[in-house]
Amino acid sequence: MLTKGLVFGARTYRGETTPPLTLEDESRYGNDGVFGAGAAAPTWTRLPSGLWVLSYDGGDYVSLGTTSTLNFTAGAFTILMWANVTNIDAVRTFFTRGAANVDGYHFHFDLNSRIYCFTNQAAASTRKFSDVLTLGGWHLYSASRDGVAMVLGEDGVDVTAGGDAIDDPITNSRQAIIGGISTPTGNMLGQGGHLRIYDYAMSAAQIYKIFNSERSLFGV
Repeated sequence: MLTKGLVFGARTYRGETTPPLTLEDESRYGNDGVFGAGAAAPTWTRLPSGLWVLSYDGGDYVSLGTTSTLNFTAGAFTILMWANVTNIDAVRTFFTRGAANVDGYHFHFDLNSRIYCFTNQAAASTRKFSDVLTLGGWHLYSASRDGVAMVLGEDGVDVTAGGDAIDDPITNSRQAIIGGISTPTGNMLGQGGHLRIYDYAMSAAQIYKIFNSERSLFGV
């Protein structure tokens, strides 16, 4: 795993032993994830390659707590997440740290089969959205923000279709959530794995290199 600028990196689990009900962070910050309680906990699923990924049923999530290391404002960032999205009958969230039109930022699939990344301001938001994407199968989805620019990617390819000049998100102390927003509305339905968040903007070439180095684990 690339560690330069890493502020969260989900540990990669392989082998026959089912991983624990926590998501260990391989960054130096120790932002370990805590599974939602009871029915809100995602489940581990083992792929043919031996890689373990998380399955989300539309009401599951993992909380990374309120760490300030994920509270981006003026700074650049990159979000990378492998996902197999099987249904978008509602907004399906990869990652969020904030509230819509209030503060923070979020990264999700919308009803129109596009990925979106929003930064939120008081009673407003700015966002980028992708081309229409095909559901099903594993893909590496990405959002890379640098100043007013943001690039959305699928498998290391720029799929940005439009949107706004990106404004800084308002600071907040909310939970950072993988797979949803801590309630069944908007949570992910499908499988996700190997989420990473960096404190700088990666280029498309860098993300494509990561995609090629990891694709065999996901059967791509």
